[in-house]
Amino acid sequence: MVIPTRDRPEELSRAVRSVLDQDSRTLRIEVVVVDDGSRVPVADLPVAADPRVRVVRNETPSRPATARNRGMDALDTDFVGFLDDDDVYLPNKALGSVQCLTRHPDAAMLYHPVNPRHSEQTGSCHRMKDPVRRALSRRPMHLNGIVLRQTLARQVRFDPGLAGAEDVDFVLRVAPLTPVVELDRILARRAHRQGSETAISLWDRIDGNLRVRERHAGLFDREARAYLEYRLGWLYLKAGRRGPAAACFARAAANRPSWSLPWKALARVGRLRLVSRGQKPEEGG
Repeated sequence: MVIPTRDRPEELSRAVRSVLDQDSRTLRIEVVVVDDGSRVPVADLPVAADPRVRVVRNETPSRPATARNRGMDALDTDFVGFLDDDDVYLPNKALGSVQCLTRHPDAAMLYHPVNPRHSEQTGSCHRMKDPVRRALSRRPMHLNGIVLRQTLARQVRFDPGLAGAEDVDFVLRVAPLTPVVELDRILARRAHRQGSETAISLWDRIDGNLRVRERHAGLFDREARAYLEYRLGWLYLKAGRRGPAAACFARAAANRPSWSLPWKALARVGRLRLVSRGQKPEEGG
C-alpha cells in the first residue's frame, strides 16, 4: 500500500496501523510511506519501526502525483493500493480485495465504495459495466477504494504535471486498459476534515479539474459535465470567486436541467451577492 504524507504524524500512524492490522495470514502486507519533506522525518516515528513499513523520503516537498509514483516504484507486492495519510482501511480491505480480483483473473483493477451516503451493501464481487462513466459520476471512484495488480500499476503513472485532480486523471487513464471489478462493501473510511478539506490548495484543485475537463473532453457526456461543473462551482465559491462559481453552476444546470442542486447553488450565489452589497434577500429567495 502506498501512503504519501507530510507533517501529519498522528494521522499517518493511524493510517499505517489500519493497513498493518489487515489479515496477513495469506497475504504479504507491505506499506510504503512516502515522506514528502516532513519537518519531523517519518522514519523517526514508532510506527516506522515495523519491518513491514518502508519509508522513502523526499527532502523537498513534491506534488501528490510525484510522491505516489515514487511509492509505486518502491512497492514490491503483487497488488497495489492507495491510502491518504489521514484516512483508514477497514478490516478485510486487503483480503477481500484480493479474493475478488482472484475470482476475475482477467481484471487488473478493483474498486470498492468509500464512505457512501447510503449504507446498503450486498458484498457482491462483480464486473463494473462502465468504469469510465462511473469515474465521472456524481460520486466518482475515490483513490482509497482502488486496488491494482502490479502488472497494470507498472504501466501507468500519476501525471506529475497536475497539482490537483491527479487521481481523477489517473483513474480515467487506467480504467480503459483492463476489465474492472467492483466489491460492493465499504472497506475504507475518509476523515472528517476540519477547515481546509485537503492539503492541496483550492487553486490547485480548480486548475487540476479544468485540465482534466480539457484533457478528457471526449469522455464527458452531458451528465458527467454537469457533475464536474457543479464540483468546480463549489471550489470557486470556497475560493471567494462568486462570478466563476455562478458560471459553473449555470453550465451544470444547462447540462442537466432536471437536477435541482445547481439551481439551488445559483440561488445561494445570488443571495451572497445581495448580502455583499448590503441588501437583504427576499424571504424564500
